[in-house]
Amino acid sequence: MVAPTYDGGVQVGFIIAKGSFESLRELGTQGLIKLIASYVDADVAHALMSSKSEDVKPCLLSTVADCVDSWSRPGLLLLGDAAHTMSPVGGQGLNIAIRDAVVAANHLIPALREHTNSNELLSVCRAIEEERLQEVKTIQTNQANPPKLMLSQSIGMRLLFGIVQKIGRGREINASSDPAFKQMLMGVTPVLWRGDA
Repeated sequence: MVAPTYDGGVQVGFIIAKGSFESLRELGTQGLIKLIASYVDADVAHALMSSKSEDVKPCLLSTVADCVDSWSRPGLLLLGDAAHTMSPVGGQGLNIAIRDAVVAANHLIPALREHTNSNELLSVCRAIEEERLQEVKTIQTNQANPPKLMLSQSIGMRLLFGIVQKIGRGREINASSDPAFKQMLMGVTPVLWRGDA
């Protein structure tokens, strides 16, 4: 994943196997840049290789895709990262949080208009969690699969990854050809704002 930053630079996300940080640290900054450049397209590789070592600031982020046991308590409803952390793979955290908020609004606005009591409101909050949980868990599973494949050290997987990398370099991804990727982009279930809510 490559994304521009506010100061004219770029951030490059690079997935590593757990426990491999020490060996990557031994490569040094230039070695790490060369390694990452071998996995990206030619334009990004050129930009990485032409960067100065002092401009590169590697950092290690440990990520966990998880979900709290319950999204609600009396007077409290958790949504987005507060309820379920998402992996940075596919960058869906914000999209899922927005979808959570739309579903919550569809349920809560009518309940609050009807002056629902606190016990009924807690049931409404549990219904929101139930409605959203299928999509959250599906996307978390979809996010977990690519790193597992990419980090596989089997000879067959390394060979396959090398072939796919050479064939796919510089090509656009067509989301409609991959159901898991399409779910990441378009969601698992339809989420529509009900304007009458």
